[in-house]
Amino acid sequence: MKTILILYIPVIHSGYLDIIAKYQWVQTYILGKDFVEELAEHVELRALDPKTTQEILAPFVRGLSVKVLNRQELAHIVNTGGRIRVITANEAITKRFVERYLPGVEVTLENTFLRWEESNVLSSHDVPHDRVSISEEDRRHMNDAEIESQSSSDWWRRVGSILVKPTGGDT
Repeated sequence: MKTILILYIPVIHSGYLDIIAKYQWVQTYILGKDFVEELAEHVELRALDPKTTQEILAPFVRGLSVKVLNRQELAHIVNTGGRIRVITANEAITKRFVERYLPGVEVTLENTFLRWEESNVLSSHDVPHDRVSISEEDRRHMNDAEIESQSSSDWWRRVGSILVKPTGGDT
């Protein structure tokens, strides 16, 4: 059975290089522009052209080439008659691609952080806690953390943290 890696790579960062390195022994495909335009719900303004991405990534893939996946190449992959295994990222665009174009093909979804993932952002989770504080000092610290979160460069997460000395006092 032949294994291939299919990824949507709008920008290049260490997450993509890591997953490519992990599967360096398989043929790597980058979703072509026509597939991305069809499957993406939002325009990725920072996105590189898939051909440019291919040229940049080529030196990182040992032995096998990086190809841009177009409809002709997809037809060849699908016509292998189930003798193929696809590895892809567990993210919205590649999951839509797999559902639409690879029914019946064995697929492994890799859980790795590659980019903003809409299902993670739009989901909500209950956060367990072991107590609720009514202390004024704790409330002041939480307010300080909230203020600090506004200066976060990651505007999706807005995480703020503070360090409180064990003896109390300023943060």
